Amino acid sequence: WDGANLQEGMEYPLPGSPCENVLGGDIVAFDSDIAELFPAERKELEAMGAQSYLAIPLKSMAGRVIGHLAAIDTEPKNWQERDFGILRIFAARCAAELERQSAEQEMQRAHDALSRRLQLEALIAEISTRFMNTEADGIDAEIERTLDAIGGFIGSDRGMVFLYDDDASKVTLRYVWPRAAGSGLASRVPVIRRED
Repeated sequence: WDGANLQEGMEYPLPGSPCENVLGGDIVAFDSDIAELFPAERKELEAMGAQSYLAIPLKSMAGRVIGHLAAIDTEPKNWQERDFGILRIFAARCAAELERQSAEQEMQRAHDALSRRLQLEALIAEISTRFMNTEADGIDAEIERTLDAIGGFIGSDRGMVFLYDDDASKVTLRYVWPRAAGSGLASRVPVIRRED
């Protein structure tokens, strides 16, 4: 927040910045001349018109510094304990919310991974059952269906089956499945070619 508007997030290196000082886990306060104190960040600090800087670390429940909350002023400031107290309140709430969001995202990733694994296991069971119940003259068609199913599951544009000769000195491309042009994953029509 620049005093009037919310700004887009950004990424920048910590070394040489006032933000680096917060990694120690303590409140950091600079009352004036912040650009002079941090020459590596002088250009950016001067562009903001920054004179003073106050920051408090955001700590996880385990006490690890995961970020910080900073106040930058365009005037010199004599930062007081009341300023620290306000930041402590906001920092505690902010850190708790960030940890909650992180936990939710981790749970969603775990759920998605489990769901995908279950889908994969179901696909493998289905493919295995079809192959076990397929007569010899239906193997080619079953390979076609399998390549289509695998391609759809992993979202690929092409699937191929290669066979090696006995001493693995040559390889023969036996089946090719390209995704039908213009089709989506759900409506894909397999186009399989057998190479003799």
